[in-house]
Amino acid sequence: MQWHAILGLRSVDELRGSYGSNDGSEVNWLGSDPPIGAMDIETLDALCEILTVHTADPTHCFFGLCTTESWEDSFLADELQPLLELPYDRNHIVLTGPLSAVDQLMYDWSGSVQITFGAKQAPDPPPRPNPSEFLQREAPNLIWPADHSWFVTSEVDFDSTLLGGSPTLVDAIVGSPRLEAWQVDPTDSLADSADTVNRVGDD
Repeated sequence: MQWHAILGLRSVDELRGSYGSNDGSEVNWLGSDPPIGAMDIETLDALCEILTVHTADPTHCFFGLCTTESWEDSFLADELQPLLELPYDRNHIVLTGPLSAVDQLMYDWSGSVQITFGAKQAPDPPPRPNPSEFLQREAPNLIWPADHSWFVTSEVDFDSTLLGGSPTLVDAIVGSPRLEAWQVDPTDSLADSADTVNRVGDD
């Protein structure tokens, strides 16, 4: 299913970001569109709690930050190489550390991204930073453990996150009351036109 079709819109170009009772959108929804390109932090934390239980060594994981999101502005040139190069110019800066370090990716609204664990190794994360009105956590685009037992990706143009893992892990995620998740097949599509349930204009 696609969000714009669920709302009764004909294309993603009609999405407004948020909707009110008298905004002229004719959408029967009071709220905001789901985030594009990354999980919201509540979802990220709920997912990582499950991943920790299903990871043999949660102290050794990797985090990919897509360069299309301007992450590279926060690193020195020699810290950016080598990048993880993926198709469609989806290059990623890769950090390594414990899975618990996922809460240390911070965006400072004063103009920079703050990463409180190193690009090479972070065996023990420091205490969680004190929140401020300018500091906001950010979710990585990719997460995976050293043993490759699962893989999480939030494509920068999608409002959905995909995870590959064992049947036991998938069952735990789909069954979690804190996550809105469905099991999909490799042939399922997330393209704009892939919604066969909510066809706009169908009777």
